[in-house]
Amino acid sequence: MLNRRRLMASIAALTTVAASAKAETLPTKTKDVWGSDAEAPNAIVVRGHPNVLDFGNGLKIPFDKRAFLTLWEGPNFWLVYGFGRGRTFEAASEQAVLGAEGTMQVLLLTLAFEPGRLLCEDGGWRLKDQNLANYVKGALNLPGKPFAPIADSKYGFANLEGAAPSFMLQPATPGGPGGGAGWSQPYVPLDQMGPNHVSAFTNYILRKKDIDLAYVREHAQLLPPASGKGE
Repeated sequence: MLNRRRLMASIAALTTVAASAKAETLPTKTKDVWGSDAEAPNAIVVRGHPNVLDFGNGLKIPFDKRAFLTLWEGPNFWLVYGFGRGRTFEAASEQAVLGAEGTMQVLLLTLAFEPGRLLCEDGGWRLKDQNLANYVKGALNLPGKPFAPIADSKYGFANLEGAAPSFMLQPATPGGPGGGAGWSQPYVPLDQMGPNHVSAFTNYILRKKDIDLAYVREHAQLLPPASGKGE
């Protein structure tokens, strides 16, 4: 049975320490993204029900499923979390990275073009109405990469059920199948695999000096709205 508090405490650790998984193309340390540690996000854990990761300036990330599918905004950074599930750590990690990239992409697009669809709570932007059609979808080149994922098995429990979303957002790109008008599908359900699977999670931090909302509005290639129901 999952101990959610231990799970989310381990997620919080991703923000300030190296991820344990090895991946040549993904950063493993905060300084890989920020260079100077003096500029990097810094947080403390506030004990409670749930525990909260407090970055100051009003940004407070709860140690529960609200951490996912939310764009966390600090004074000089954007932060999202990604989750993946698979038969192997490699498969779960790939899904977690895609989920982090998709969450960052779709929520930056929505904040830039349709901010009225979002609710801001404790520094986190998420949909007011949890309907996938309310996300603004499109292609947007993002700098950097999510951190190398870590597996839940590192912390001694079998899976992340109950604390993770039922679907993930993935980057939408022109020319892919399933999204209409020649676009890739911007969201996919997470497989329900039972107890014998591996789960992985990661986070993705972008500096505002590298990408702000003006950049998003200038460089985004939006997916045309669906003409009918069942998007």
